[in-house]
Amino acid sequence: MTWSPAKKITFRFFVAYLLLFSTIAHTNFFFDTWSFWDYMIEWFARNILSVKVGPRPYSYGYSFSGYLVLYTLFVTAAVLITTVWSVLDRRRKNYERFFGWFVIGVRYFLINEMMIYGFTKLFFVQFGEIQVAELDQPLGDLSPMGLVWVMMSYSKGYTLFSGILELLAGLFLLFRKTQTLGALTTAAVMLNVVALNFFYDISVKVFSSHLFVLALFLISLDARRLWNMLVLNKATEPKIHQPLFRFKQWNRVKNLVKGLVIAALILYYSISHLEYRNRIETYYTDTGIRGTYTVYFFNRKSTPELTLDDWKKVTIKYDNGAEIKCYSDMRLQYGVEVDSANRFVVLKNKLDRGTDTMAITALVDAYVGLKGKFRNDTLEVGLHKVSKDDFTLTR
Repeated sequence: MTWSPAKKITFRFFVAYLLLFSTIAHTNFFFDTWSFWDYMIEWFARNILSVKVGPRPYSYGYSFSGYLVLYTLFVTAAVLITTVWSVLDRRRKNYERFFGWFVIGVRYFLINEMMIYGFTKLFFVQFGEIQVAELDQPLGDLSPMGLVWVMMSYSKGYTLFSGILELLAGLFLLFRKTQTLGALTTAAVMLNVVALNFFYDISVKVFSSHLFVLALFLISLDARRLWNMLVLNKATEPKIHQPLFRFKQWNRVKNLVKGLVIAALILYYSISHLEYRNRIETYYTDTGIRGTYTVYFFNRKSTPELTLDDWKKVTIKYDNGAEIKCYSDMRLQYGVEVDSANRFVVLKNKLDRGTDTMAITALVDAYVGLKGKFRNDTLEVGLHKVSKDDFTLTR
């Protein structure tokens, strides 16, 4: 069979693009080279696209516009690769055998991603425990993404349900006989993920959309049979799967290797996610004086009377940050250091970089007492730790 020039060029382009996408985007190489991709996105946007892209807003990813520029860069690189490939391989009549391997590559890329999606939910890594600071935050102050994270973290049942479906989608894709079922399940699951990402402004919109489109591609391979069965109510012929290799011994080796790869993937993701989950639990269990507090006693040496600048709530965060909320609803952001013996709290103002040190005068159960200099004044503060049992949602 001879493919048309347009079909061959289209195939070459998608192979080149998906190789760039699967080997660079959202891999450890990508995450370990943020500075390089920051530079490439800024340079490509300014010099090629003539648009301006702001700095990366998240420590874990780009904005929607940033990812659009990144994938436009991939498209440009894929066009260049396609051009060179078309010149060097212009005499080839078709890519029938290569297309079969391409489909296998798409399947296993989706398998890997759906397993990651599923295991992060099954082990409550992506959506863990709701922290008191999140419960205490006014609903209107949550970002759309933060709202989704609280919703998913609250409902362990729904998180498990989502993870099981994602894992099943990956398992169905492992076998050619259930490839279409796996693609349909992946498309249904990822359509929901894509909708959440777009409508709640979650940063992986473009990546999740790619996974959805790849699932549609696998579905398209059985489009006629699905149309006959689901729409026209006609009988369909079973699909005959030819052996991958000509020799039986090679196919036996292939099945053995495939079984080992499946077992290794499940074992690896189970162990790695369990270890990560245990680290998270240890991190949040070892609280020290970290937590959210209401201020039940506040004495300012310079002004004994209550003022709007007096403290109302204090949150000492797990990321070495602190937020002080005043009665005026103004929020003061600080870096915080606590000595190992819990004797002193050092507050570092993030605006003027000033430093204040307060002694911990009491640390009994949920009560903490502080005394010391703060903004050229002397304060005595009594704090009471807020518990999850204080909120209707988690009571």
